[in-house]
Amino acid sequence: MVSDDSGEEKVQAFRLVSLDGSPIPGLDIQYIEPRYDRSTRQYVILWNDIVFSYKDAMHVKKGKVTLSCLTDDNLVYLEPLRIRAEPDIVLNVVISLQASYLREPYPDSTTAQRNEDSSTIELYEATLQSSVKKSNIDDRKSLKADGTASLTVTEAHSEDIPSYEESAELMAVPLSGEIQPGGISKGGSKDEANLRLILKDNGDPQDYSKAFDWYYTEANWGWSGARTNMGYMYYHGMGVQQSYSDAFDCYSTAAKKGNVQAQSNIGCLYEHGKGVEQDYSKAIEWYLKAANQGNAIAQINLGWMYFYGKGVEQDYSKAFDWCLKPANLGNASAQSSLGYMYLEAKGDSKDYSKATYWLLKAASQENTIAQSNLGYIHSRGKGVKQDYSKAFDWYLKAANLGNATAQSNLGYMYYHGVGVSQDHSKAYDWYLKAADQGCASAQRTIGSMYRIGKGTHVKAA
Repeated sequence: MVSDDSGEEKVQAFRLVSLDGSPIPGLDIQYIEPRYDRSTRQYVILWNDIVFSYKDAMHVKKGKVTLSCLTDDNLVYLEPLRIRAEPDIVLNVVISLQASYLREPYPDSTTAQRNEDSSTIELYEATLQSSVKKSNIDDRKSLKADGTASLTVTEAHSEDIPSYEESAELMAVPLSGEIQPGGISKGGSKDEANLRLILKDNGDPQDYSKAFDWYYTEANWGWSGARTNMGYMYYHGMGVQQSYSDAFDCYSTAAKKGNVQAQSNIGCLYEHGKGVEQDYSKAIEWYLKAANQGNAIAQINLGWMYFYGKGVEQDYSKAFDWCLKPANLGNASAQSSLGYMYLEAKGDSKDYSKATYWLLKAASQENTIAQSNLGYIHSRGKGVKQDYSKAFDWYLKAANLGNATAQSNLGYMYYHGVGVSQDHSKAYDWYLKAADQGCASAQRTIGSMYRIGKGTHVKAA
């Protein structure tokens, strides 16, 4: 929980009010535990936590100001949806007077996504912890000092959501920036084992700790790759307390010795302001150092910087060129990125034929993001004849390999009987898989299905 300077634990208080701001009689103030969001470095309340307490919540107000869900630098809502915590005041949860009416759920339509894997910097992912230690007090102080509110956002109900075809153009905003380990030393069997360990999900914490100690010893002997791997473990909190600033220090030390992976990682931290003040110009500078030495991840990240005009003038041609370098060498992430870029570029730079070409290249290497986006192309008929059956097949490939977007899209197709026989039970199963991975749209749909008992065999009381 959030603690103040005296160590007293705090929670976020909410009261239920109607659209005109009047309190709902007979209902007590409810409390929700704030979570510390490492991606935004502040305390937040998840929208899902609010909905679990107030199933008909429309939006949250601080006085007369409607609070906005937090966004990234491109004003795209972070997922899962969240608002800034205000633990010293009571926030108002607004509901309609007709809130008891159960609405038919409208699951979010299928979406496309850009390349992001387990090692990608999760710019939009809230990395949460169930309890906040006193070491985070400074973060809470900065939160309290910021009393401003941003633009209004409300949680739309089914009648407010666009129709299937109107929603079809929704796309996932690509992420850029990927942290990479420092490689292995020649002939180092122990090093190879440790590298396999830190690249594996859900490893044993004791094994991580031993690996970190081993890298620490090797780094003190002057091996820059070990120092880079220490940074990787600090970044992800493997065997040590997660610390972006310590990761940055490790990368800086290794980068000075010419470690190309560390140079790319420094660019990544500057791009996203993790462990250091955000600086797109410095991010470009470090990406260039690594990219000019042939580092594929740095080249891809440079491509995204040019694609979005971050620290440089937006230039699709340069974005394509940087991604083409590793894509032509068979890098699946670069191929998937190129496919997305051609799909989402504006004006004459948009090219559905090239998008399909590169996505197929990446998909053949079991890149699940590319597979999911091929499903999107066929579902929407972008550059190809609309074919829901092919869309379903591509989504299924990606979903079976664990891609959350594809799982959610399969849920949508089963729910509405698009390209497959309508089956609410199967829709629920796929939505649940996606929701368990943090997919906000799937989580919202699961909540709606519970409320009306469709596909779940259980109806909320």
